[in-house]
Amino acid sequence: NTWPADGATDFSVTPTLRWTSVDGAGSYDLQLSADGDFNTTVIDLAGITDTSYQVSTSLNESTTYYWHVRAISCNGIASNWSDSWDFTTGTQITIPDPGLEAAIRDALSKPSGGIYQSDLEWITTLDASYRNISDLTSIEYCTNLRFLNLRYNSVFNITLLVGLTNITQLDLSGNGLTNISDISTLININILGLDDNQIEDISPLSGMT
Repeated sequence: NTWPADGATDFSVTPTLRWTSVDGAGSYDLQLSADGDFNTTVIDLAGITDTSYQVSTSLNESTTYYWHVRAISCNGIASNWSDSWDFTTGTQITIPDPGLEAAIRDALSKPSGGIYQSDLEWITTLDASYRNISDLTSIEYCTNLRFLNLRYNSVFNITLLVGLTNITQLDLSGNGLTNISDISTLININILGLDDNQIEDISPLSGMT
């Protein structure tokens, strides 16, 4: 399998490219280009001994790139180039709440640099407790979240959680919530924390088991 998946969109401008190992390969050559015919290249590297490569110089945003690899045997014999794969870079996502941004950067181990939709799609666990968060804007891109801890913030509106249906554990304790109707859409939750809120109607929880 390769990464990014062929045809991926909204991807980081500093992606890690991954490909499947080839039996007998001692190293790999890699080319990346904005031209599907590879007449010009952005990256043209030989002697890569791993099956991945981290692009360190930022690519252009909103641009389609093509890449392929070939194996070099221990005897120095080159295979044919692989089929090419493509991905399209995105634009940076703005996370207006500094507490949420800090939690996301911690989850990504990315203290600086642009954050893209593909980055957020990687996150499965997000501990954003005690961060003074009031705005969840951009959390809607964390579509693979399984565990979300938002304990003791100032989150009064949870509408942006509606599409995060992979969540199985959610803690919203200590936020002063009054309306939890949007939780009813999170059909896979099996552990839910809601203590220390001001909930007026618990009927949205009636369908949960």
